Amino acid sequence: MGSTSIHRPTANHLQEIVDNNLGSLWIDDLPPAAQQEIVSHLRSSLVTVGGRQLPETEHKVDVIRHLQELVDATYSAGFHETQDPT
Repeated sequence: MGSTSIHRPTANHLQEIVDNNLGSLWIDDLPPAAQQEIVSHLRSSLVTVGGRQLPETEHKVDVIRHLQELVDATYSAGFHETQDPT
């Protein structure tokens, strides 16, 4: 994967979601470059990193499956193929 830096406005938006415990992110609310960056990161690493970092519990397999569904949703939602943002 390429650089993990996110543009400052995008980082601020994400931090606002966390700070306010909003629990969801609408990718369409972000500028196109930020959308591409987030979708690229989701597609390239979400499932892999989840598999490495989630604790070994009886629910891990289900959680990994849900993470894969999120990645799959980036395709069905019409986000174009993205390239590594570096």
